[in-house]
Amino acid sequence: MFWIILVSMQVEFVFDYKSIIVATNAFGMGIDKSNVRFVIHYNMPQSIENYYQEAGRAGRDGLNSKCILLFSPQDIIINRFLLEHKEMPELDSVDKETVKERDAQRLRIMEKYCYTTECLRNYILKYFGENPEKPCEDCGNCLREFETLDMTDAAKKVINCVYEARGRFGKNIIIDTVSGARTARLEEIGATDYKSYGVLAETNKKLLRRLIEQLVSEGYLLVGDYQVIKLGDISELKNPETTILVKITDEDKQNKRITKTKKTKDFESLTSVGFKLFDKLRKLRLEIAREEGMPPYIIFNDRALIDMAVKVPTSRREMLNVSGVGESKYNKYGERFLSLIEKCAEDYPELIINKAGKV
Repeated sequence: MFWIILVSMQVEFVFDYKSIIVATNAFGMGIDKSNVRFVIHYNMPQSIENYYQEAGRAGRDGLNSKCILLFSPQDIIINRFLLEHKEMPELDSVDKETVKERDAQRLRIMEKYCYTTECLRNYILKYFGENPEKPCEDCGNCLREFETLDMTDAAKKVINCVYEARGRFGKNIIIDTVSGARTARLEEIGATDYKSYGVLAETNKKLLRRLIEQLVSEGYLLVGDYQVIKLGDISELKNPETTILVKITDEDKQNKRITKTKKTKDFESLTSVGFKLFDKLRKLRLEIAREEGMPPYIIFNDRALIDMAVKVPTSRREMLNVSGVGESKYNKYGERFLSLIEKCAEDYPELIINKAGKV
């Protein structure tokens, strides 16, 4: 009975009676429909091969489509458990270990895909042996604006901590140690006595996690069994000219608690007319997002719109001084937002008066 219901749902989806279908990866792979516009993964697949095939359900008619991967570190733990308990009765013990190691390596590569800041399309193409010449300019990473930080000094301190830990612990222990966290677990393993304990207490934990991911991707650190962090080849770091550059987003700069407080403060900084401008800016952002078929936050996040409503930019120079507006975003959308702001300033002269008062 259950199988009949599933087949019926698939038929309704294939014939466009239903516009959305929720499926397991196995059931979803049976969908051969040309005009699928979105494929959304709620969990991380176990390998790039799986993800490539599953995401390939979208856009088979050649038109623009979106593949969205929602990722949580918990996905790694779940997938690792499933792979470790994978039944292979037809294989002997040696072959089983070989398959398990291969699956674990594929899972690590898939994890790197979730964390990488490079072009996502190029990451997949390189994995399959191709050598793309330039970014695709259309994936989530290419459409985001990253800030590049020189974190060489912090990287060396993290590596010192991994050395002291002797490859026995995972990311969270390393991050808590250099952050100087006061936990029973750190005291139990003696991490509070490390020379590296608390050396990066002023650094955001999100930033430290991003740094470790970068060190893993560059081979300075390795991820072993059970996700423990080990030393890789660190010889290049002995060269004083070697730098560790980490690309980050605004979200990496602040902890969740701080971000929430800042967001509230930003909204409180808006006057009544400033909030009216903010609302119009949001509507323009939604209009552009629908035109381009992408999430509104990719155009500008709320913080950028709030900053526009506070600063009321009326020129290119002033617009580039708004949080989250770089040359690339300005060239794509700046003129339309400036035009709207100028029109609102005519309707609400208080915007310019308030702006002058702040200056």
